[in-house]
Amino acid sequence: MKTDDAKPLKLTVTDRRILAKARYDRGDRAKLCHLYAPFEKAFLRYTLSDSVAKYSHTAVNRPFRMCARIMLELDCTYWAFTWEQLLAWRE
Repeated sequence: MKTDDAKPLKLTVTDRRILAKARYDRGDRAKLCHLYAPFEKAFLRYTLSDSVAKYSHTAVNRPFRMCARIMLELDCTYWAFTWEQLLAWRE
């Protein structure tokens, strides 16, 4: 059963097109808000130290780009990653 809050497991054509770009502008991040916003929230909560907090908007970009690369190669959203997929991708 799928609810309105269910997160999609597959990337859309738009997701793939934007994630493949070298840089994201504000409009791109708005179109990727279903992926970018939860990632940024978790990053700020669990990773970012107070000393870098004022640069949070730029600090999240590098790890999100890495995650985007993995999403494109595995063709799924990051919450759909499994350990098996990640370990195989790492190899």
